Amino acid sequence: MQQPNILLVIMDTARADYVEDERVMPNLHEFAEEGTWFPNTFANAPWTLPSHSSLFTGRYPSEHGTTGAEKYFDSETTLMSALSDNGYQTISFSNNPWISPEFGFDDFDEFVPCWQLFRRGAGLASISQKEGLNSQIRALASKLADSEAPFTIANALYMKFIEGRYDSGAALTNYRVKRWLTKRTEQQPFFAFVNYMEPHLEYNPPKKYREEYLSEDERQRWSDVNQDPWACLVGTAEMTDSDFKLLRNLYRSELHYLDARLERLFNLLKTTGELDSTVVIITGDHGEHLGERGLMDHQYSLSEELLRVPLLVRYPSVFDRGKCDDRLVELRDLFATILSLAEVDNLGYAEKETPSLDLTENGGRDAVISEYLTPQPSIDTLCERYDVDRQTLEKYDRTLRSIRTPKKKLVEESDGSCQYFEIKDGGPQETDFLDDSDDELIQMIECAVGEFPQDTDDEGDRTLPESNRQRLEDLGYL
Repeated sequence: MQQPNILLVIMDTARADYVEDERVMPNLHEFAEEGTWFPNTFANAPWTLPSHSSLFTGRYPSEHGTTGAEKYFDSETTLMSALSDNGYQTISFSNNPWISPEFGFDDFDEFVPCWQLFRRGAGLASISQKEGLNSQIRALASKLADSEAPFTIANALYMKFIEGRYDSGAALTNYRVKRWLTKRTEQQPFFAFVNYMEPHLEYNPPKKYREEYLSEDERQRWSDVNQDPWACLVGTAEMTDSDFKLLRNLYRSELHYLDARLERLFNLLKTTGELDSTVVIITGDHGEHLGERGLMDHQYSLSEELLRVPLLVRYPSVFDRGKCDDRLVELRDLFATILSLAEVDNLGYAEKETPSLDLTENGGRDAVISEYLTPQPSIDTLCERYDVDRQTLEKYDRTLRSIRTPKKKLVEESDGSCQYFEIKDGGPQETDFLDDSDDELIQMIECAVGEFPQDTDDEGDRTLPESNRQRLEDLGYL
């Protein structure tokens, strides 16, 4: 039996509850009629770096160690390397600078940075994140001192004046996927990873899609609403209920636009004749706060809004058409699932106490586990940047981990305190206590990932290159 192609699409920052609205993503729902939904899928971390690392290794964040700014993705065995070693051509089309060779994701045969117009030229992601025109000019000048200067200049102009004005890279990404797919001559199967950033802050959807969701009043003020999540967190930007409602409508607009781009991707697979021989997996790496508990972005919590992500798999010879599979699924389970579909041995991970689950087989999980082991940005960074008293942010300066069963959820904090939730139709609802089973839930976490880490700064970790450290400082993570 011939190995199938595999297309893994990440809708960065896509919440399951919004994606499940057919009015928001009609093309995805039409495509889903040929695949299987997994509505109880949960990310193992609430932000990009540790979540992707879990997906690519089949391990929890505390196991793979890529948990925060001081961590660098460095795994001997990844999904990409395993597939490459077993005959696959692997390629990444990434719109998220975290998912790049600079941060350790260098196991793809080919990497395409979709935040730049030209693949040639110096990388400019760090320049765009620098604060102040003078800092950007100095950084750009240092990049121009090579033979790739014309391409670097073009990329700089693209990032400054074009990227983000109409979309967050989806159009250029689709163009590059199309060009690659129509020109490839390799006979070997491919593993293509595509990361779209449309649902990620800042929300700036094209006018056509924006006006489908915004009221007349919102159309007048949408560009003025605060989109700085940390200003919201520290209280320097006051957000009203109508402001959060506007953000939610902008978020819907971004997903609606991404849905249109996904339709073109699906049509590309059809016209090139690759669809029936390709496993198509569409998911999210984490969700988003949209005003819940007064929060924005996707940090400082392990809430349902951040952890429950969409998951759709289309491969009719294995996954039933139009089925809704309500098993509990962790995002890291895609590791074993993809290797199984590619007919690659699970490389000994099945021997672990908490293996990645192969979704092509029967059976499921009793619980899903997530970890948040390094606050991002750090509380010290926020206090310095916004000149606020540390005491006002002290409650966010902790690490978290959670366990969720079909009926209960427990969130454990690094200070030993716990939050308890009952799972009802409307989602988890906090309660003062569950029952004696809360001890059992903690035991289940400790069985899976060990005791709660007391210090996330491991002096034995690999030292980051200075360029990476500078970039993380520019991004506000150090």
